Amino acid sequence: MDELIQRITRNVGVDEMTARSAVTVILSFLYREGSAEKMSEIAARIPGADGFIDPEPQSSPAGGGGGLFEVFGELQALGLDLPEIQPIAEETVAFLREKAGDQPVDDLLQAIPGLNQFL
Repeated sequence: MDELIQRITRNVGVDEMTARSAVTVILSFLYREGSAEKMSEIAARIPGADGFIDPEPQSSPAGGGGGLFEVFGELQALGLDLPEIQPIAEETVAFLREKAGDQPVDDLLQAIPGLNQFL
């Protein structure tokens, strides 16, 4: 996972703590909103990934709404804006594909309505 964090800090320009927090938000979202089983299978192929998954939903700083609205609210609460959020999400998904394969990641992403508009 350190490889992903380094890629995000280098390519997006956020600090390491923010990158770690953002990856936790994204992986936790995929676990809760996509498929816990599929995300667990993906995480099992990536050493340390399970430490970035919080299975419990957070209270949304953006006032709720669930799904994509909630994850954007959580990422914005970290001080990120859309020009930072999108490349962090893209780096994270690319990393998951590299480590776990395209099909498992595609299956996970397709389980979340509307996500394909952002990735």
